[in-house]
Amino acid sequence: MNAVIILHPDGTYSKYTHLKYNSVRVTTGQSVGQGTHLGDPGHTGSTRGRTNGCGDHLHFQQQDAGGMSDESIWANFSESASPLVCNASYTSQNTQSTNSDTVGPGAPSSDIFASTVVVTSVVNAASFRPGSIAPGEIVTIFGQNIGSPTRTALRVEPTGLIATNLADTRVTFDGVLAPLIHVRNDQLVAVVPYSLAGKAATELQVDYKGSQSLPFHLDVAGSAPGIFTSGTTDSGQAAALNQDHTVNSPFNPARAGSVVALFATGEGETDPGGVDGQAGKAPLPKPRLPVTVRIAGRVAEVLYAGAAPDLVAGIIQVNVRVPDGISTSNPPVVITVGGVDSQAGVTISVNAPAPSPENP
Repeated sequence: MNAVIILHPDGTYSKYTHLKYNSVRVTTGQSVGQGTHLGDPGHTGSTRGRTNGCGDHLHFQQQDAGGMSDESIWANFSESASPLVCNASYTSQNTQSTNSDTVGPGAPSSDIFASTVVVTSVVNAASFRPGSIAPGEIVTIFGQNIGSPTRTALRVEPTGLIATNLADTRVTFDGVLAPLIHVRNDQLVAVVPYSLAGKAATELQVDYKGSQSLPFHLDVAGSAPGIFTSGTTDSGQAAALNQDHTVNSPFNPARAGSVVALFATGEGETDPGGVDGQAGKAPLPKPRLPVTVRIAGRVAEVLYAGAAPDLVAGIIQVNVRVPDGISTSNPPVVITVGGVDSQAGVTISVNAPAPSPENP
């Protein structure tokens, strides 16, 4: 036998073939996890100088069923992988899972490992948009077996910083621990370390009880703003406060000319520099990139844009004056940081004037 097929918690399968003859160390029905030695790379299916020219190698495949010839799940390689060459590593990603495949005799180890801690996607915790992340951004990470079965909320350390180890879960970006807001087996919320500033990309990994996910590649941008809403979706009523510090809502709208406080994340680098896991305190850091706001498509006056007092670094508070003449009771609001817009569909509640009666 020169192949091993593994069933993952999300119902997908991974297949490792062309293993060294008689090197397979697992048996049918055995439960495996990260660190389980499956077998050793071999060169069955390829001869040195022919096919891949590498000799010992690993054939890896993601698929939707457990047979030897079932349909593969599409995966894009993060680096240029055409053609594959010896002594090189390639990382593949898709919405199902993230896996790493080393081609050729340059592999760092002769062992082949499988991971049951799987990261499937990373999104802005406010906008739920995937894509590039920004230093200090609060992100939601989805996956399987990435935390405890029940939700565990953040913990404040004696240092005053948000804990980076919560219910046996840790998250790292290029090896730097991230503050954790909450964790659960299928999703967790973390704060991107400010140390990513200036980088073009990063590798995220989740560690749960010593089992570590494979690296999940993410691009890094200067900003990636998202506005928090009062519900559980990325649109609708913004999480906002009126000038009198009451909650802005259709039942408690803001007056034209009054100030509304919006809350967002993804503003990027701050001045002074952000401290991972620290609650907002004087001097309150402010974004280095310019912040503008549009309400009902009109540029609104920004009175303050910076850290939200007593909230974890990574949450930005934007105090904005509602323009006069707003004709709708739920105008859309967009925050722009460094030329990047927040998600569409977010609104605030405004006490719009009653329409004038029509002429007879």
